[in-house]
Amino acid sequence: MPSTSPLNPDKVSVEEAAEQSSSVRGDEGSTWRTAWRLLRFTLAVDRRAFWLTVATALVGSLAEGTGLVLLLPLLSVAGMNFSGSPTAGWFSYQTQRLLIGSGIPHWLWLPTVLGVFLATAGVRSVLRRSQSTMVYSTTTRAELALSQRVYGAVVHAQWGFLVRQRSGRLTHLLTAELRRVAEAISLALSLINLGCLTLLYLLVALKLSAAMTLLVLAMGAVLMLLQRRSLERMRRSGEDLYESVGEVYAATEEHLLNMKSVKTYNAENRDVQLYSELCDEVARHSVDNAKHQAASAFRFEVGSLVALGAVIFFALSVLHVQAAAMLLLLAIFTRLMPQLASMQIQAHQIASILPSYDHVLAIEAECLRNAEKGLPAAGAEASAPLRIERELRLQDVWFAYQTAVQSRDPLSLAIKPEYVLRGIDLRIEVGMITAVVGASGAGKSTIADLANGLLQPTRGLLLLDGCALGLDKMRQWRLRVGYVGQDTVLFHQSVRENLLWAWPQASDDELREALLLASAGFVYDLPGGLESVVGDRGILLSSGQRQRISLARALLRKPTLLILDEATNALDVENEAVVLDGLRELVQTRHGSLTVLIIAHRASAIRRADRIFEMEDGRIARVGTWEELELEMRR
Repeated sequence: MPSTSPLNPDKVSVEEAAEQSSSVRGDEGSTWRTAWRLLRFTLAVDRRAFWLTVATALVGSLAEGTGLVLLLPLLSVAGMNFSGSPTAGWFSYQTQRLLIGSGIPHWLWLPTVLGVFLATAGVRSVLRRSQSTMVYSTTTRAELALSQRVYGAVVHAQWGFLVRQRSGRLTHLLTAELRRVAEAISLALSLINLGCLTLLYLLVALKLSAAMTLLVLAMGAVLMLLQRRSLERMRRSGEDLYESVGEVYAATEEHLLNMKSVKTYNAENRDVQLYSELCDEVARHSVDNAKHQAASAFRFEVGSLVALGAVIFFALSVLHVQAAAMLLLLAIFTRLMPQLASMQIQAHQIASILPSYDHVLAIEAECLRNAEKGLPAAGAEASAPLRIERELRLQDVWFAYQTAVQSRDPLSLAIKPEYVLRGIDLRIEVGMITAVVGASGAGKSTIADLANGLLQPTRGLLLLDGCALGLDKMRQWRLRVGYVGQDTVLFHQSVRENLLWAWPQASDDELREALLLASAGFVYDLPGGLESVVGDRGILLSSGQRQRISLARALLRKPTLLILDEATNALDVENEAVVLDGLRELVQTRHGSLTVLIIAHRASAIRRADRIFEMEDGRIARVGTWEELELEMRR
């Protein structure tokens, strides 16, 4: 995959994604690095919208400051004396000059200044509404860009890598954690707004009393330094919370998928107990997270009160600030302190959420490192499909899945290989039905995944007409491969949409032909025919009906190799015979344009095969026709 700018929201290179994810459980400065990367990513998604949001925050802050400054002439017109404060007195004097020069009668001064004050407040409210809309829009676009980018990396990863992951973990990252990242972006934009407003308050305060404001800034800097460690504590707390919530998501998916077994074994109470223990862990980390945040907020609030008391004492005892000016400064500082407190709270919330962004980037980096080769560039034409002219051969193939252990890393850690195929030599000849049979765990489905181009041999070669099928050719090969597995999952859509998912350009006649070849003509008897919705995972259909629709979907691709991986297990013997007889006839009538590989353990599924490979413990034990193997067994 070509390298792109790290600010490109669409895709990144392996090296860039790895660098971006390097701060997971990192050192003390990792919080700021991650925050800066997240801000850069948001900026890259829509630079114009980002800066427009910031500009609106600045204008809103200016309106807020204008309203604050207008308090001076408003109080002056109301009769308050600012003679003890040169700056406040100057503002009052200039306002009165402006009112006199405009010819406004004295009795209208107060309504006029009050009206301007309220109008400014109204403008500020409009700007706040606009800013809220823009923040939400910017946040949503960033979330969508990140989710599409990461999901694309997951989808394009090698199958051998994906099967080692817990799907619940990936679901958690692509849903809840991306939502938390969006929350961090929203908080960051809000923090920018608060920073602009705080800066404006400080400028006004500096104008009124530089000494007091500098004292406040010095004490605020001390408070911030004291809170520095709490940011890292919040980050570590957020990391623990991420781990526990991710475990709950993964367990939830697994428990729901096994609900039938749970109820069959009367294990409801035990299942609830296991789930509750995981939820208790989440609750514990959530409470710890809240405690850290509350303790930090408490320390900041107490420190702010001490600082405010010191400022008041210093102003009255040392600087001898007049009462009117002191009142105005207090009004500014009582507005400023909540802003600082809000900034502190939001900074800690962001620190708690940032581990989610780290882990999302870590998943993306791992997927990019394990990406399939030969992926076409966006907008590029797909390569021509590869076809079998003579045979597909597994030559001295050894294959090992890597055994993984759980860790605190976002993905499982592979530690050792376990060979499930040992020295396999298997030929799938064109225009024939080849069957692979054996007990569960003998390696049959692994052979199907190798033939399908989803896996690569650990040792040995996968040859198409004598030429090695490398990683760079697998996608071309799969363009004309049809696959039907034993775990048939349909989308919660209509029958038509489920079929077109495999071949979008198919016509109604082609849909009908594929359904009839798969013995799935029952579809036209459903209440909605092709438009009938099959339900979640196809639950509204029987297992046999789902498998026949899945077979029709595979046939719709007009494959040169059709792989049936225990695909007829859910069919009764009669329907299985109809489907297999139909396939046998199709193979014969297509004169070598269709080759079938059947993975099965049921004798009825392999009787029609031209050649049968019997597997035992990852090796080929016997090869022959049904009659030859039957005769050998009798001996």
